[in-house]
Parts: sequence; C-alpha cells; structure tokens
Amino acid sequence: MRFFLKLFGRGKNGEKMSSDAASPPKPWKLTPIEARMRAKMMVASAKKLGVELDYSPESLEKIDFLIDKERETGVGATSEMQQVLISLGAYVGEVIVRELDGIWALSETQPAQDPLVVVVGGKYAINVISSVFRRFLMGEPHGAARTFEECRKLASM
Repeated sequence: MRFFLKLFGRGKNGEKMSSDAASPPKPWKLTPIEARMRAKMMVASAKKLGVELDYSPESLEKIDFLIDKERETGVGATSEMQQVLISLGAYVGEVIVRELDGIWALSETQPAQDPLVVVVGGKYAINVISSVFRRFLMGEPHGAARTFEECRKLASM
C-alpha cells in the first residue's frame, strides 16, 4: 500500500500526478518557514491515514515505520515520493527544534541541493531531510528516531 502517495499524488486541481520512474533526488531549497509549514502539513496528512503525529520524540518511530512501509512497496524515489520524504524530513526537524531547543538554518557549507539544516547545541548542523532519504533508500539503521538520538547527544555537549 502506498500510504503517503495516496495523499500527495494529486495536482493543484485534484488531478492525478504522473508517477515517474525513480530518479536521483532533485534539489530542494526550503526556507525555515517552509519547513515548518511542511511539518504541519505532514501532521494533517498523517492524521488522514490514522497516524497521530504530536511532535514528540516517540512519534519519530512512526515516521520510520511509515518510511519503511513506503520502501516495501518498491515505489522508488519518484518526484512525488521525494516531496513526501522532504515533508517527513521537515517534521523530523521540527521535532528536534521543539524538543532540543534547536533552530532551523540555511547552511553555507551544505551542498546547494539541501542547504536547510537544524542547529543543535548552538553549533552542530544536522541535515535531517537527508536522514529521511537515507532511511528510504538504505533502510535501517538510518532514520528519524536515530537522528533525534544523535541530536540529543550533540545538544547536551
């Protein structure tokens, strides 16, 4: 079952978007405000699927579960799926921001493809969206819950 593609697979006027073949991730250039909006949209979308996301660290296990379920479908990293993964990454980042007193920032040292990071501990920049892509493409041990735990350690240093 393709959980999130059911919700995200529609165009502006409700028409079905084309399901293209898997491709390398396309550049995403979210601002911190856009990331927060994407996280909020993810909460609403997940709720439609019966999954409650409450911005808690525990909810990140649900994110990993949903990523794994999508991965099992064999859908690949289509353009549609990439948008879903970016939104999931934004949710993960927002949990880190809220729980670990992090901040969204645009990094000048990150690749042009994904300059948005979460800064924890005042000095450690974490690319949370890439961690979600790694979970989708490579599976465990990558993922949302592990990224949060690594950020928790960094925030306490």
